[in-house]
Amino acid sequence: MASDRAVLSKINRERTARKNKAEFYHIGLGVLFFFLALFLFGCSAKEQAVYKQSIKEVYLPVRCSIEIPARPKQTGSTVKNNINIISYTREVEQALKACIKGE
Repeated sequence: MASDRAVLSKINRERTARKNKAEFYHIGLGVLFFFLALFLFGCSAKEQAVYKQSIKEVYLPVRCSIEIPARPKQTGSTVKNNINIISYTREVEQALKACIKGE
C-alpha cells in the first residue's frame, strides 16, 4: 500500500506540475495579447496627418553683372559725409533696380 501511495503521490505531483505549467502558459499568452492589443489600439486613436498641396512662388537668385559705384571717402564734415552716403545708396539702388528689371 505504501508503494501505491508513493506512486499516486508522484503522479499527482506530475499532473499538478503540468497543470501549473499550462496555466502559466495561458496567462503568458493572455498578457501578450493584452499588450499587443493595447499597442495597436493606442496608435489607432491618433488623428492621421493630412497633407495639403499648395503652390508657392519661389524666388531664385539670378546672376547679374553690375558695376558697384565707388564708395565715398570720408571728409571732415558730417553733413558732406551724409550727403555722399545718400547719393551712393541711390546709385546702388538704381543699379540693382536695373538688374532686377533686366535693363
